[in-house]
Amino acid sequence: MIKKLVFLVLLMPLTGAQSEICRFEEAPSTEEFISCMKGLYEQLQTQQMNIQLLEFQASQKQKQAAKIQLLEEKNQALQKTNQAQAEKIQGLEEKNQALQKTNQAQAEKIQGLEEKNQAQQAKIQGLEEKNQAQQAKIQGLEEKIQAQQNKIQSLEEKIKALRFFRYVDNGDGTVRDNKTGIIWMKNANCAGEKNWIEAKQWAANLSQGVCGLRDGSQKGDWRLPTKEEWEAMLDKRYEKPALGNAEGTGQWTEGDVFIGVKSYWYWSSTSYSSSHAWYANLYDDNVGKYGNTFKNYVWAVRVKH
Repeated sequence: MIKKLVFLVLLMPLTGAQSEICRFEEAPSTEEFISCMKGLYEQLQTQQMNIQLLEFQASQKQKQAAKIQLLEEKNQALQKTNQAQAEKIQGLEEKNQALQKTNQAQAEKIQGLEEKNQAQQAKIQGLEEKNQAQQAKIQGLEEKIQAQQNKIQSLEEKIKALRFFRYVDNGDGTVRDNKTGIIWMKNANCAGEKNWIEAKQWAANLSQGVCGLRDGSQKGDWRLPTKEEWEAMLDKRYEKPALGNAEGTGQWTEGDVFIGVKSYWYWSSTSYSSSHAWYANLYDDNVGKYGNTFKNYVWAVRVKH
């Protein structure tokens, strides 16, 4: 009996029971003891279930706490990730804004370069047009120079040819006789017919502006040709008039170096006597003497030009 009580006393603390089931003042019977043990067993079983439930609840709480902690950690990590992404997005936006500014600056720079290029193209075009105008001007000058050179060459050839001509038109109302060096009036019938005294006076008064003269001559420069000058002038190969052409290759015709030549008598400055003077007959190439009061044609000459 003492062993059973000791057992029960030892069992009670182990189970943590505070029951009055197995408290006996006297020794229990077998049924009481079995009932007591059965009650203790059920109580112990209930406590074990409670303990298991508590342990399960504690385990669940730990799991939930761990899960919550894990979720919180994930949430924190996600927040950090979101923050990092937000910072990255902000950085990308700032970079995009900077890139847009750079693009805008580049676009403005490109536009400026295009405008500058257009200005340069316009300048180049203007220079090309100016160059073309200068080239055209140069070409025109070259053509003009060539034309002048051709003209000079033609004049030189003409002058060269004229050196071999008997008569050369000076272009100023006068004609030079290369054989004698005498200068004749181009117009052989400007004065008409006059007596010898009138003819000499008329020739002495000739000057620039009279009878088409543009040679700068003054009064006193002109005179009547001498008898010898007439003899050198007359060409015995021809009659009506006895005068050769400029080249000396044929007979004179109207407009060939001289104009208005008459196939008649012309006064000379050489006197024969107090009442007579020499004349030249262009009809039949001879010279003769004639009364100085009669009228003949007048053709003046000068020595210097």
